[in-house]
Amino acid sequence: MSYMSAEERDKILQDITITSHRDLDDELRRRHAEVKDEFTKEQSKMQEDFKNEKTHVKELLYEQFNQTVNRLKGCIEKGDYDGEVAHRMTADWLNSELKKRGY
Repeated sequence: MSYMSAEERDKILQDITITSHRDLDDELRRRHAEVKDEFTKEQSKMQEDFKNEKTHVKELLYEQFNQTVNRLKGCIEKGDYDGEVAHRMTADWLNSELKKRGY
């Protein structure tokens, strides 16, 4: 049976350490890429959800504004001045919300 020299044992341990560090570095790069990919997917999903929600809010505000204007016109035709004031205030508020949001 032959024994290894101190240099040979050091070389074996050094090679194991280098290989281990390389494997660890590769694993960290792989995990980093996976996390970055997941983050990008989640970010894109959130941006799309926000865009859809923003579109939904826009449609809802426009719809409410148009309904309120129609009610306001109806109140004016009927001479319902209390209703006119309430619907005019609501229409003004909805219009300001649409403007504030850039629509």
